[in-house]
Amino acid sequence: MLVLAAAVVGTVIGVCSRSAPGASEAVSVDSLPMPVEPDPDFVGRTVEAGENLVLVLTTLGLPAEETRATVDALGRTDFDFQRMMPGDSLTLELVDSLPVRLRYHLDLATSYEVRLAGDSVSAARVMVPVETTVVALVGAVRGSLWQSLLEVGADDRPAAAFTCILRHHLPPLRRMRAGDSFHLVVERLAVADSFYGFGNVHALGYRGETEVEAFHHARPDGVTFYCDARGRSLDRVLSYPPIPGARMTSDFGPRLHPVARRRVQHYGIDFEAPYGTPVRAVADGVVRQARARRGFGRMVELVHKQPRLNTRYAHLSRYAEGVRVGVALRQGDIVGYVGSTGLSSGAHLHFETVRGGRQVNPLDVLPARVEEVEPGAQVEFERFVADCRALVARASAGGKESVE
Repeated sequence: MLVLAAAVVGTVIGVCSRSAPGASEAVSVDSLPMPVEPDPDFVGRTVEAGENLVLVLTTLGLPAEETRATVDALGRTDFDFQRMMPGDSLTLELVDSLPVRLRYHLDLATSYEVRLAGDSVSAARVMVPVETTVVALVGAVRGSLWQSLLEVGADDRPAAAFTCILRHHLPPLRRMRAGDSFHLVVERLAVADSFYGFGNVHALGYRGETEVEAFHHARPDGVTFYCDARGRSLDRVLSYPPIPGARMTSDFGPRLHPVARRRVQHYGIDFEAPYGTPVRAVADGVVRQARARRGFGRMVELVHKQPRLNTRYAHLSRYAEGVRVGVALRQGDIVGYVGSTGLSSGAHLHFETVRGGRQVNPLDVLPARVEEVEPGAQVEFERFVADCRALVARASAGGKESVE
């Protein structure tokens, strides 16, 4: 019996071993039948209105201890519990009736995976590769400009970008005419051949009583802006923005609210940025508020002496360490991180300036400037302009074309 054991060990570690005379012939470990792994079972459900994560996990069948561990693990990621929406889906994987993995699906490309097997519970954000194709959408005004944009295949995001970027350059609504033409050059996103949404707008234009073109440009230092074909920004940009390089997606003034779906006054400007992007103080100041407010979600308000006004940073996912009432911050210090808390349709920063108790346009009270394409990038920018115009021309001749 001892000899057989030695022979088996020798097989495992790759050492030749002979059995004693008369001993039974040793059996190689490689020839032994492997245990059959049981097939996993999957249980799924969707989030319903008014439910929180604990309730969803409990009704999914997750025991109380694993439920607490799952919530704690997700809390250590950038998962935003306040962003849970009706229709979000969850899948629980079980082996031998024991939970081993949970997936929370935000959309086609983004999910959070919680591993429940083993001594510790861990969670991570999982991203599926997104394929990007650049297309041109061209059309003519029939009825409202917004509806005309939707009719050529745009959704709310590129339509809002169009009206925001060209906000000061489009003719008044009363002077828009049926037949005025417009175009967008925009990224179309897909996951496994399924439409996922639209990405960045590369170029756009309007031709009617007013003719205007805008082209996106990103400088090496991260500053981005839309400019004319000569490379000068269409509008002023903040000299010290709360998120350097972020694209402004909504201006100060009347707009169609993306969640309420009605036209309301927008009392600040919005910057688009990924979850967790640092948000910085635009000037030296003292924290007046750092708390959740209705609509704003997590918000920080600073009081400034120069210029004499207050600034507000809303929809934050979390506050920066040490940010609390009475703390003094310097220009550029982190106040918090981009999120989607409060009344919000996605990750972005809502930024306000308040003077004399009233919200005012940040571009009117903070240092702002006109940007230009840097001289060393002018040739490449001109090539980009030519490519966008060629794409629009091909699309106008029939169909949407992709840019190489």
